[in-house]
Amino acid sequence: MILSFLAALNLKIFLTNGSYDTTFNGEESDFFIIKLSGDGKTMQYSSFIGDRSREYSGGLEMDALGHPIIYVSLLQGLTLLQMETQTNELNHLLTIEEQISELKINNNNNLFLLRKGDFDIVQFPVRYHLDLNGTVVEELNEQNGSIDISPPYPNPFNSSTMIEFTLSQHSYTTVRIYNINGQLVEELISEYMTAGRHVFHWTANNIASGLYYCEIESNNINKISKMMLLR
Repeated sequence: MILSFLAALNLKIFLTNGSYDTTFNGEESDFFIIKLSGDGKTMQYSSFIGDRSREYSGGLEMDALGHPIIYVSLLQGLTLLQMETQTNELNHLLTIEEQISELKINNNNNLFLLRKGDFDIVQFPVRYHLDLNGTVVEELNEQNGSIDISPPYPNPFNSSTMIEFTLSQHSYTTVRIYNINGQLVEELISEYMTAGRHVFHWTANNIASGLYYCEIESNNINKISKMMLLR
């Protein structure tokens, strides 16, 4: 199956599930990186053989220098590979023995590891980064970062209010609105966000007057602010 396609890089990632191999250009393997030429006909590729008793998931990220970083996630861990854009060779960078479903790389080449469950998203502390040579270095200083949240404005509000906050680190972030009974009213944001200032507006359509709470969660940190809706 085709797991991912990036038109800008003309890269396709092929993965197989279970014990079924993929055949490409007469070669059988579990994992192919295929690069299309400008005319879309000539193809160069590299292959990777994994544990055929496991199901694969994975994707592609770019490091700070624009090198493709491929990750393959198995049930028992994550394998990180770097592809040389000139030779298409795959270099093994790291194997992490934790159940990881997604990987992100920020502008400082820090690796963010996420695990998405049925009901939550777990972000592991930053422990690894890539140096300029593409070598994985383990981070010894694990910091969770911080969230600075400004008071909603206007507050009280009639129909719409502005929510502003600042993240000290790149991380997966959620912004949710709850009523006074703790019931979820709306999820405004649930995505990977960069460090820095972020501004959003909540428009309370078809919602009764009353007290509401805005919860911002990032890097295992929660901040809550109160908002009063007056009709």
